[in-house]
Amino acid sequence: MDDLEGQASIATATHGQLTDGLLVQATARDLDVLRLADRDGSGLVFSGEGAIAAARAARRRGFDRPVLVDRRRYAGNSRVRGTAPLSSRWLADQRDLGVTAVLTDSGYIGACDEEALTSVLGGAASASAAGEAVTAVLPLHMRWLRGDLKKLIYEVLRHEVPVALVLEHPKDPLGTRVAVAGLIELLRTPAPVSLLSSDVSSLGAIAFGARWAAVGMRTNLRHLYPKTDSDRGWHPSGAHSALVDPVLSIVTVDKIFAAWAATPDAPVWRCPCPTCHGRTLDWLQTASEVEVNAHTFELLMRRRDDLVRVEPGRLREQSWREACRHALYRYEELGLEGLGWDPPGFLKAWTSG
Repeated sequence: MDDLEGQASIATATHGQLTDGLLVQATARDLDVLRLADRDGSGLVFSGEGAIAAARAARRRGFDRPVLVDRRRYAGNSRVRGTAPLSSRWLADQRDLGVTAVLTDSGYIGACDEEALTSVLGGAASASAAGEAVTAVLPLHMRWLRGDLKKLIYEVLRHEVPVALVLEHPKDPLGTRVAVAGLIELLRTPAPVSLLSSDVSSLGAIAFGARWAAVGMRTNLRHLYPKTDSDRGWHPSGAHSALVDPVLSIVTVDKIFAAWAATPDAPVWRCPCPTCHGRTLDWLQTASEVEVNAHTFELLMRRRDDLVRVEPGRLREQSWREACRHALYRYEELGLEGLGWDPPGFLKAWTSG
């Protein structure tokens, strides 16, 4: 069997594993990420121009979990508009490599930009007609989950292709009830919908029917930052962030350390994950990025595993909402707001309805 045949067989074997998958999204330089995603129910999304080369290197190293590549032409101040033609070479290279699902190299779809939306969806539909199904990456202004939601749903259903959303916001795209309600309405349609470049809300998306969702390793891969007037664009803090599991919040390690110092005996700070080994979370301030991510993704995957054991539909949705309610209760119980920790908007947003 030659390399391409072997890669194709891997893709066939792993394609079904995307269902309910919680993937790790990383840059093309992050090959040390392989062990984070090397488990049932996970996989990798490599991002950027070098994503295909990174995916190829991962396969050479024996990584046999789902692998996707996202070119991210939609990101940064030099982003391209969604009307830009899809690259046939980009799609062909993915097929040759045997990725688990082929993703379009879409441009950005701004507010009310129906031309960009239909261009991306139409390009994906045409590419699907010429080979295996292609997933349309939809990098969206948040208006598409609010005032333009009906149009979005209509076009997605009309073009009959799987879609993967990338949501634009300076902080948290799913931090409001309106945004979450819009996402849920889209997820309730017959269309296969997934979520790229997300955070803890990836679990909520899976609970409500997303085919798969990807959590970024770093802040700049956890949502799409808007364009700015500056040539430099958005530059999130370089500080590492970690999941504080009892309150379902990803917080900078410096903020965790300060809160721990104020309440060192609070049970919220002790973590049983294999990386922390029962230590309190203050140690993460001096941990490497690899260690911080190992802690975060282990706990996220445990949450995912618990979630998908629940029957899909109403019971799974209720399970996720209850997890968010409990996290909000722990914020109050532990007095974290008095330490300058505001409960993230997504917790309240997911509990509504």
